[in-house]
Amino acid sequence: MVDLVKPYEIAMPDIDFLKRRNLAKILTEQAISCGSQSNLARSMGLKTGTLSTYMRGESYPNAINLQKIADYLGRSLEEFESSLEGAPPQYDSCYRLRGESAEEFYPVVLQLTKEEKLRLAKHLINSAI
Repeated sequence: MVDLVKPYEIAMPDIDFLKRRNLAKILTEQAISCGSQSNLARSMGLKTGTLSTYMRGESYPNAINLQKIADYLGRSLEEFESSLEGAPPQYDSCYRLRGESAEEFYPVVLQLTKEEKLRLAKHLINSAI
């Protein structure tokens, strides 16, 4: 038996993917503001390795850790979690970094795919010439 995909299922984004992606963007900006992942993890009461998996979009926090992140950001758990389902208000598809040094962008670069890293490297080399 063949499973048919309904048209509305194709157009619907994967909510779990959106949540992980939006959380990763928020945490990356916070890590840049804090100076490092380990500083941010310590401030939130999380392990650095756990925070790292959230920042790479590999996993999504359990209720306890999600509450810690919401508390750190000064938001209620319900408000914070519902904001992750769509584009976070402070971000859009033109996500911009406001770092002062190249080192501040390292957590973001780590999230890129190999192909994206190669394109970035080529762009940086070409713009430096």
